[in-house]
Amino acid sequence: MFESRVVKTDVTAVKLINNFVLAGIGNFLHIFDLNGKFLKKLNVFDGQKIHGINLDDVTDTLLLYGGCYMQTITCNFLQCEFTKLHAKTVHGWVLTSRWLKSKWIAAVVMLNKLLIFDGQLNILREIVCAEKCILYSAFISYNDIDELVVLSGTVFGEIVIWKVNHFNIQESSPVVKRLTGHKGVIFSISYNEEAGYICSSSDDRSTILWSIEKKSIHSELQRTHCNILLHRKIYGHQSRVFRSLLLQNLIVTAGEDSTVNVWDFEGQLIKKITHQGGPIWALDGNTDVVVSGGGDCGVLISSVQSNSLCNSLLLPENYNPKRIGLLRSSNLVVITEDGVLFYYARNLNMWIKIDQHKVLQSYNVLEVSKCKSLFSLSGYHGEIFIYQEEENSARLLFFCL
Repeated sequence: MFESRVVKTDVTAVKLINNFVLAGIGNFLHIFDLNGKFLKKLNVFDGQKIHGINLDDVTDTLLLYGGCYMQTITCNFLQCEFTKLHAKTVHGWVLTSRWLKSKWIAAVVMLNKLLIFDGQLNILREIVCAEKCILYSAFISYNDIDELVVLSGTVFGEIVIWKVNHFNIQESSPVVKRLTGHKGVIFSISYNEEAGYICSSSDDRSTILWSIEKKSIHSELQRTHCNILLHRKIYGHQSRVFRSLLLQNLIVTAGEDSTVNVWDFEGQLIKKITHQGGPIWALDGNTDVVVSGGGDCGVLISSVQSNSLCNSLLLPENYNPKRIGLLRSSNLVVITEDGVLFYYARNLNMWIKIDQHKVLQSYNVLEVSKCKSLFSLSGYHGEIFIYQEEENSARLLFFCL
């Protein structure tokens, strides 16, 4: 029997929880700290990728879903202990889920149906929307069973908003509002009550910010004339926008073009974060940090601060930089026109001279590995030097002349 030691596949789910990052990589749950240090992994589903991760912070229980599968896991982050509890297979592709106050769980499946589970993943209710259509995304607002509002992203470019019919759960629940503005499939929906906005993204390359007059969807839907308006339509990706995240005063979007964009509510681009190829499938964050993962098989932890230059760095002895690389530690490596290799340690605020290679004078190439812990130098006649980053330095691992 063979056992996989290394899993290299798309990152399809990420979740930022305090000082930890949880990532669904294939059918495994990986746990990292905020410095990117790997802590633990757990096999969750057999043959199915993880598409979503939610935490009940009252019971410290995780809910993971992927395809038609759901799994609860108890977690102790301080001891890094994770134990699988209850598993469930449902009829339909799970698009989103949410823990409720009653320790119940709500989930929306692809045919616009809301499922309510108890903590052991036994189905308690099945509530169907009157709009029977195929969904590509959904969002469940509120964690009170009596106030649940579902925002469903359809294949027809509409967001269908519906409330649960508690008076007769045998009848379908009516649509109370439709949001139109996209010209393609809705890939993601997020909602922030404090900000009073809904955010959606689509395969038409756009992201739309919708304003809610009363900020609360639940309160707005009580009015005779529900006032949810298109506030801003944003274009900034070269292809489909797969994920959108609505923070307190920022919008974060991620797409097929391998980029994560951070915007303000007026549609001004604040920061662009680039992955090393492949679409970005997963996104989470807070006001300080954005976590993303995708087709490059990597999890990227980035600051949401602007790309604006804080200060300039000058190489010592008037050397001129030829190539620059950014390492995992956010420190820099620079090869100069004279073949001198420098390492910049941010915590020491100083340049450290590592090596000098005469064969790399005039012509040289610097490449950083995907893990960002290794980098290579090469010259015109095929010379190769491979280095590994160490604490405030870099060590030569291999060379070929």
